[in-house]
Formats: sequence, structure tokens, C-alpha cells
Amino acid sequence: MTAALFDIEPRVAMLSYSTGESGTGADVDKVREATQIARRLRPDLKIEGPIQYDAAVDPEVAKVKMPQSDVAGQATVFIFPDLNTGNNTYKAMRRSAHAVATGPVLQGLNKRVNDRSRGCTVTDIVNTVAITAIQPEARPWQAYELSAGALWANFDQQFTAKNTKSTKDTKECFHNNLCALLHDLRVLRG
Repeated sequence: MTAALFDIEPRVAMLSYSTGESGTGADVDKVREATQIARRLRPDLKIEGPIQYDAAVDPEVAKVKMPQSDVAGQATVFIFPDLNTGNNTYKAMRRSAHAVATGPVLQGLNKRVNDRSRGCTVTDIVNTVAITAIQPEARPWQAYELSAGALWANFDQQFTAKNTKSTKDTKECFHNNLCALLHDLRVLRG
């Protein structure tokens, strides 16, 4: 899991509009079933669900809604029930709280693959490259002796094609961030 790569203990909240046994319906049942599957596949992880976001992050709410939970009130990983909910929530949080949002981060694939939306910024791209570089599913560190020139050419071509208002400053910012990232990856690799 990505959280563990950053020395964050994964406490997984399987989000829903219901907490514990308080609600019924197909959507809640889907989260319950997913929680059971996740617990069976990863018994080493702390996983709670279904759980509402407030109970997942607020210790006071958690005391009322799920007092016996190891996750409630201190969740560090949030699994949304579907793409619609997850995408809208992350964008709302990012814009409203002016927070850094890195993701979506895809996990469990044979290769490292992540995605960025059309509205992403240069910083979003750099953060996604950094996350992708440390994900364990792909090739070893040697594969990340990347050519800044090749990545730059790819970015320049895609950015210019999709954004006719591209500026030299934006491209220069991307290039500088990418070079700094490559330097940091080489330092981390040792």
C-alpha cells in the first residue's frame, strides 16, 4: 500500500453513507461485502466498513458511532464506494481546503501506472511521477534513471497539443521540477 511507503500505518476506512449496522440497501451491502473480502485477503491490515467519513476521521464522532473500532477516528486510507464519489470528493477537498491531492494512485497492477486528469497542474504531474517512482509493483530503481529530455519532449508535445495557451514559464517550471525529482530519486536510491 502507498501509505506504508510513507511510514503511515494504513488504517483503512471503507466509506459509505452508513456506519456499521446503521443503514441498509444495495450500496451499503456492496461496501460490507468489499470490507469482508478485503479483511479476508489482508488480515494484517486494520480495515473498517461501512463507515461514514466523519466517523472515520473525527475521534469524537467515532466514540459515539464505533467505539470499539481500531480505525474509526484515525483512518489514514479512504476507500470510496465508487469512482463518482471518490473523484468528486477528492476534487472538492482539494479546491475547498487548498490541499495537495496526489492521485488517483492505482495499486495491485503488474506495472506502475497512474493517471492525471486534464485539469491537472505541473505540480500534480511531478507529484504523480514521484508516487509512481516509489510504488513497489514495477521495475527496480535503475529503471528510473530517466532521461529528463525524453520526458520533457513527451510533456512538451502533449501539453502544447492540449493547451494552446501553454507558456514558456509553465514548461520551464515542469522541467525544473522534473530535474529536481530525478536528482532526489538518485539520492534516495543511494
